[in-house]
Amino acid sequence: MLQVRIHLLAVPLALLVGPAWGAELKLERNPAEIVRLIKQLGSEKFDERERASKELAGVGETALEPLRKAAASGDAEVRSRAAALVQAIEARLRAGDLAASKEGRVHALAFSPDGKWLASATNYHLQVWEVSTGTEHFRSSWEGAYAVAFSPDGRSLAAGMKDHTVRLWDPSTGNQRLKLPGHHEGVTAVAFSPDGRVLASGSYDGTIRFWGLPAGRHRRTIRGNEEGITGIAFSPDGKTLASGGIATTEVTINTNLAPITHADVVRLWDVATGMEVRKLEGRGSVVAFSSDGKTLATGGLTAVFALNRKPGELIDDETSPDARGGRILANEVGTGIQIAAVSIHAYPLVHLWGVTTGKELTGPELRKSRGVGSAVAFSPDGKLLAAGAGPVIELRSKRLGNLIGTQEGPDKASLWATSTGKLLRKFGGRASAVAFSPDGQTLAVGGAKAVITLWDVATLLEDRRVK
Repeated sequence: MLQVRIHLLAVPLALLVGPAWGAELKLERNPAEIVRLIKQLGSEKFDERERASKELAGVGETALEPLRKAAASGDAEVRSRAAALVQAIEARLRAGDLAASKEGRVHALAFSPDGKWLASATNYHLQVWEVSTGTEHFRSSWEGAYAVAFSPDGRSLAAGMKDHTVRLWDPSTGNQRLKLPGHHEGVTAVAFSPDGRVLASGSYDGTIRFWGLPAGRHRRTIRGNEEGITGIAFSPDGKTLASGGIATTEVTINTNLAPITHADVVRLWDVATGMEVRKLEGRGSVVAFSSDGKTLATGGLTAVFALNRKPGELIDDETSPDARGGRILANEVGTGIQIAAVSIHAYPLVHLWGVTTGKELTGPELRKSRGVGSAVAFSPDGKLLAAGAGPVIELRSKRLGNLIGTQEGPDKASLWATSTGKLLRKFGGRASAVAFSPDGQTLAVGGAKAVITLWDVATLLEDRRVK
């Protein structure tokens, strides 16, 4: 069962205590606040005791140690409530760990236009959550979803599925409306045009398909990238579509003599004609437009290869402290000519681009920050950029398809000021998907073990000035 952890947001006690329901919600507090809440458990006023219990239940694991100490308090009310909270939180954590191990990572997140629903795509399900409570609204019965998007009016939810189809649901009822076949591999990206009349889908088969709505008629197919499409986004005026190349979590060796990647190619397309407008110089497998349409954010993989290293050698690169080296597991990367071994040093990077000029706008600090960029999202006002981090990067043989080595990325999501390119905050854990709520007050972050965390943006920006 997918977990949802809500940080810095209040939720009803009935939904926080008790492991029977599917989502885990977590409310973060600093140590002093936790101490204050524990004292409040012994308040003479019943509503204050209930409110403190509710908030401590939301804090979850962070409050466990202080609550264990409070369970030995001389105050009977504090002792009783603290003991009950410890038992409930520990049970929830046990249930959550078991559920998380079965779900894999979160591939994509999307808020409904009214902010009521949050859709998530994981290795095993498409799921829709009620944001205010964290309860699961519905889930698909088809295994595996790579991408999700709500229509501009919020009445349709599209998902890119592992079974090579695009499916559309009524998010209010969970009823499937359309099934759109046509792709030959998993559908990794979906996006609605701003007027809601066109749905675009990208796939590992390297194509982008355009579907007319509401009937779902196929309009056009364009060849986006021979290695596979992993990210698409419409510009706010609907005239341009941006597409990203192969996934940030996989690097392929294309030749025995000179290992290279055709990874992370970003292109801009004219929606009306299907013609390529521009190919950006930098890499990017995930893409996002700012709300004014002037800036495009891309996240993608930069990989450095070295030949003839020994198998089993640990590779390190002192110039990139945020990325870790990968250990080579095999000594054959293709057929024909063999080499002793190949080493990889890889890390995602975020770039900002001027849409009309194609020129890079990335600030110096963001340009130097390696290890971020597995996911990107602009805040609705365009002032903030959220970036994911921390995927496990796989090195595979292009010809044989076998896994040669792996490398772990950094473990913090990050928030940046788009006007200056300055880092505002690193927070949370590994992040493979990010999405802002329509009002910009909440940031959803999805990562490994299918945990979704909802962060209060104002709290993340405390003591940080954003122009």
